[in-house]
Amino acid sequence: MKSIWCATVTTVAAILTVSCTDSAPTAIEPQPVAMNATSTAVLACDLTRTMIADVRSWFPQPERRDAQETVRSLADACTVGNTTLVTELAVALLGSMEALADAGRGGDALVGSRLANALLACTSGEGCTAAALPDIDLSAALSLPAGLFRIYTGDMAAPAIARGLVPFVDFDGNQNAALFGVELSGGWSWTAANGGTPLVLLYGAPVVEGGLDLLEPGFGGLQYDVKRWPRPGPFVGDDIVHVGACFTSEVTLPHDHETNESAQPRMQREGTLLSAYSPTFCPPGDVPQQASLLGPIATLTRSVLPARWLAMLSDVRTPRVGGSALDFSRFAPVAADAEGRLEMLSGPASVATLGQSIGTIVIRALSGGGTPMERVRVTLYVFGNSGVPAGAVLVGDPSGYTIENDGTVAIAGLTINKTGGYTICARGELSGFTFSEACSGLFHVRR
Repeated sequence: MKSIWCATVTTVAAILTVSCTDSAPTAIEPQPVAMNATSTAVLACDLTRTMIADVRSWFPQPERRDAQETVRSLADACTVGNTTLVTELAVALLGSMEALADAGRGGDALVGSRLANALLACTSGEGCTAAALPDIDLSAALSLPAGLFRIYTGDMAAPAIARGLVPFVDFDGNQNAALFGVELSGGWSWTAANGGTPLVLLYGAPVVEGGLDLLEPGFGGLQYDVKRWPRPGPFVGDDIVHVGACFTSEVTLPHDHETNESAQPRMQREGTLLSAYSPTFCPPGDVPQQASLLGPIATLTRSVLPARWLAMLSDVRTPRVGGSALDFSRFAPVAADAEGRLEMLSGPASVATLGQSIGTIVIRALSGGGTPMERVRVTLYVFGNSGVPAGAVLVGDPSGYTIENDGTVAIAGLTINKTGGYTICARGELSGFTFSEACSGLFHVRR
């Protein structure tokens, strides 16, 4: 018999400001979470025998004794069909695995991966059955010094911090190391397939091979693979989940002395630069700063040299880098070229009717390196030419934010209040970046 779910968990989404003048749209509202209730049906419990052996193998002393008692109680609860207790005990054992993984005291990674998969199956509400196994490879998350294995149960849990430092060579050719982590700035909401789940697992590790193709300069090959289970269901609210890295020594970012643009520290997800975020799990007191190459006479020269000259003699240093991620995938810290541009992928109709929509206009925001960018505020406006009547304006909301998937924004429903010939242009805003504008060809509004 299928179990019945009967409680909810609500969380609050955080909003991240992404420009100096405007705030990003409100985060997606959390979804209710169905919780498990007791069932009198006999459950499928074909995994429990293997789980008992794996607990004995993977858990060290003195935790092994309590873990063995817990898994035996889980097996008994499964036999009598108590889905609530099965789920509760499985979550407790997963939490114990998380603590041991953080301490680097777990056993064989392959055994741990098999055990964790079985425990996740036990939270399905259908018992501890092979049919519910998620079949995910958790060996890297449970074995590497910087592996990530973190359980969230709907409350405000602590940041998911990696267990060790990842070595890399920085832009100056110096040996450095980075602490990688994932954290929440608000609560978690989720809905799984087949009725719900009482937990979410974040897992991942540094990418050894098959990383992202980067258009921006990467931070010494640092790349990470982060996933979540379960995958189905609505995404977490935007700007709640964050990925980032803290460096043992400050990294000096590249500076283009021809354009006077300093690269910006960012995290890149697949093909998109993420919104800036400063991880709170980094050591306190360190913030990105301008590092003058003038040495001890910097204070004096700032009052003498023009700002353009100072820009050419300065670089940006940072002890950390981060980004806000709507979903999980492969990530890499990059130094993004701050001199970006806009592209108009779809312009207005060549002929529009007065008082009716001029069509859907699609704009893409790109960094100077050509990487699509999320959360760029794009605003459309009428660009004057000899055929435009005086006082013509766009009617409707001419602004929007580019999305994470491909750095595009679609703005629709705009009308123009006078007949004539027009050109529509787009400008972009994001703190730390500049964008060249994009304009349409000439189109006409008629009665």
